[in-house]
Amino acid sequence: MQGDFEQARKYYYESLEIRLEIEDRLGIVSCIVGFAEIANFENLNNLATYLLGFVESTLQSIDCVLDGIELKQYKQTITRLHEQLSDEEFNKYWEEGKKLTLDEAVELALKLEKND
Repeated sequence: MQGDFEQARKYYYESLEIRLEIEDRLGIVSCIVGFAEIANFENLNNLATYLLGFVESTLQSIDCVLDGIELKQYKQTITRLHEQLSDEEFNKYWEEGKKLTLDEAVELALKLEKND
């Protein structure tokens, strides 16, 4: 939220590793929301939309909701993506993101970390 995306990437990566190890699905989803926000700020809007589509379908499948800062990030990023993409583009990436497996979503998110 302070604009230091390099540091945020590192923190999300570290958190994601831990959450994967302990199989904390909601924690993994929260990390992916953070990665999606970073992707959006770096103008990787298709990637951000894929990731948030995954988040939406995963939250439904595990019957959970985001709250606090993750919910705020999620909603704000979706709003920005709607402003930056056409409805057709947004819906295409969103629907494709909803079909991602956990492993595929993590792999996409980690591509951001590796771009340092």
